[in-house]
Order: sequence, then structure tokens, then C-alpha cells
Amino acid sequence: MEYNLAPDDYEKEQEELAKKYQVQKEQEMQKAVKKAEKFKWLKKLFNLYDDEELYQKTFGSYMLAFCAEMVGILFILALLMGIGMPVYAIIAASNLKGFVLILACVGGAIVGAFGGIVAGFIAGFLGGFIYGGILGIVLFPLAYPLYRAVIPFKHKKIEIKKQKREKWENKIKSPFLEEIAQHQRDTEAKIAKYKQAFEEEAKKLSEKFANSTATKEIAKLVYDKFLSIIKGAYRDSHIEKISTEHTFTVYEYRVEYDRSGVYTVYTYSYNFNEHRFENLSTSLEKIALAKAIVLKVETMIYETYNKDISGTTYNIESTYTYKKQDKKDTVIATLTYTAPNGNYKPVQKW
Repeated sequence: MEYNLAPDDYEKEQEELAKKYQVQKEQEMQKAVKKAEKFKWLKKLFNLYDDEELYQKTFGSYMLAFCAEMVGILFILALLMGIGMPVYAIIAASNLKGFVLILACVGGAIVGAFGGIVAGFIAGFLGGFIYGGILGIVLFPLAYPLYRAVIPFKHKKIEIKKQKREKWENKIKSPFLEEIAQHQRDTEAKIAKYKQAFEEEAKKLSEKFANSTATKEIAKLVYDKFLSIIKGAYRDSHIEKISTEHTFTVYEYRVEYDRSGVYTVYTYSYNFNEHRFENLSTSLEKIALAKAIVLKVETMIYETYNKDISGTTYNIESTYTYKKQDKKDTVIATLTYTAPNGNYKPVQKW
């Protein structure tokens, strides 16, 4: 396996692929739900309003309920008339008998049903609001108190209906959601495996850089700067813990770090080409060189001091971060020096 991508870039790439997979599966899931619902179109036809909106203890909801019920009644009546009238006409006005009569009635019922649906829509939406509104106003003194009384029962039915629907939808969605979750687990495992393998390869490759004269030269330069920072850290009696750090950055063709001048601090660059070394083409090579430099710097510091200047035991830790510059990966290595301050004095009473 090749390790051309930095771990952060690999993680980002895999997460983007996982997101695309999730979107695809969610689209498939919604299609599956819609497909399962397509045979319920008659139920949807009469559900003109959301049940929770329809059954509220207000006059407006009361009138909407009347209109909605009237729309449904008129639609059914128009549909039945559309089916019944052709059948009645065929039976009453024709001389057909036996199987031919039955076939004609069935054909007339089918044709009449389509006409009934169209007529039902028109009659329902126009007549439902007109006659439902009139009926609701006429029956208001008696029907409104009754309407308010049945609302709690309606809400209970609505809640049961919602629970059933949720259970029904979950049954359809469950396989898709499990596939998404499993794919996410696989992605996370894949990322973790890549990061671990990347680090192991970087450690192996760092051994190659450790023996290079360039690595030794860069490490000595970084060591000189880091040592001066450690020596210059404040160790006054009011400071309990000494903590200081130094960073350097590994690029494709150079290593940059801070270097003290007489009056200022400026950035020093060790250019590979000038010192006749090949460029680093991959993130793996950059992190490997950074690790090799850090190891040498740590070794030189430990050889220089057994203990901190204040007489305490110190610790050096290193961290590595990846950053894009000019669309290319760079590795920033941070050396952190910490130690308890041997000169520290707790606050005394007056």
C-alpha cells in the first residue's frame, strides 16, 4: 500500500466518500418509502389537512373539519354515481343478456369510475367548502361543543397513528440505516488502520534519514536554537512550572526554523538543493525526516543536561501537524520542554 496522502488528507477523503455513500443510501431509502406508500393514494386523497392542524379547539379548525368531511362525502357520492349510472343505464336500456351483459356492466363501471373521480374532485373541492361551511354554521350551537369534546380522543388516535406510521417507516428504513452505520464503522476502521500504518512506515523511513549528514546538520542547528530557548526560560520564584517550545517546518525542498540574531529572531532555511540533497516528494518522507531530526535533538539535549538548570527532572515531548502551503503538504514539528521550577517558592503569610 502506498502512503502518498497525509493522514489528515486521507481522513478527509474517506469522510467525503462516506458522506456521498450516506446521501445515496438516504435517497434510496426515501424512494423505498414512497414506493411502499404508492398504494395508499386513496387515503391521502381524503387527508386534505394535517390531523393535528385539523383538530384544534378553535372555530377555524371546527369549520375546516366540517369542510374536509364534506369533501370526502361528496367525492364518494360522485364516484358511486359515476360507477352506478352507466351500469344502471346498460341494464335498463339494453337487450344484452348473460355474460355479455356482465362484461358490459364491468366496462361501464370502469369507464364511469374515471368520470366519477374527475367529478368527485370538482364536487368535493367546490361543494365541500360551500356545503360544509353552511352545515358547520347551521349546526354550530350543537356541533361545536360536541366537536371540542371529541378532540382529546382524536388526538389520542392521531398519536397512535403517528406511532404506527413511525414503526412502519422504521421497518423500511432499518436496512438502509444499518448499511450507512456499517459503512461509517468500516470507514473509521480504514482511517485508523491507515494512520497506524502511516506512522509505522514513517518510523521505518526515519531510520534512513537518521544516518544522513543533512539530518545531522539540521538537527544541530535546531538543537542550538532549542537549547538557547531552554536556557532563557524564566525560572523566577513565582513561576511554578517551566514550559517552552520550539518548532520547525519540513517542506518539499527545505527545512525552516527560527534562529536568533544579535537584535532579532529571523527564519533560517536549510535548502536541500543548495546542500545537494534530493527533494522530499511525499508526506511520508517529510514526517520521517521530522521524526529523525526530533530524535537527534532530544538525544543531544538529554546528553547536555541530566536535569533542568533549577535542579528538577525535565521532560521533552514532540508533536506533528500537517498543513497545506501552495497546495503541498508541510509537516510542522513542535518540541515542548517542561519541568517543575526548582526555584519556585509558595506564597508566604505576612
